[in-house]
Amino acid sequence: MSVDELAKRLNKNRATIYRYEKGDIENLPVDILESLSKALDTTPQYLMGWNGEHASQKEVTIGDVLKALRLSNNLTIEEFSKEIGIPVKEIENYEARKGQIPVNIIHTVADFFGVSISDIINANTKSNKITVNKQRLKNFKIWHEEFGNIDFTDEEVKKMIEYAKFVISQRDK
Repeated sequence: MSVDELAKRLNKNRATIYRYEKGDIENLPVDILESLSKALDTTPQYLMGWNGEHASQKEVTIGDVLKALRLSNNLTIEEFSKEIGIPVKEIENYEARKGQIPVNIIHTVADFFGVSISDIINANTKSNKITVNKQRLKNFKIWHEEFGNIDFTDEEVKKMIEYAKFVISQRDK
């Protein structure tokens, strides 16, 4: 993260950030500690040296991955909620690590972003960014606009899969 970006996040000027880095400001104001820890993706305890565990060393949850996917696509929680048909409050809870995320929600999110379930489950939000297929995302949005949350029977799903296979087979002709 650049000094300018950190300064912007903390609503400070870059000179102040440099002074924090150099140790010129020995007594870090308490009101800045929480903002600084969030901006640096760590905890106030870690910054103060009270605890050796950095927040980024903690286990990455599926909720963290969902949030990373949402943010990397510049979607607000409200936009994301509307697109996938999940209430805002539920998404907020998942991203805040509150409660288990049902498998059907993980499937919906994977389909929406055009990634596999294993990509979501095994993702590391810091290093292995999930690549989102933009065309698949666009297609999911079109499908959602057309059909919303309609539940299809097993027979209907089989017919759709067969038709999709037929359409794909016609590509080479």
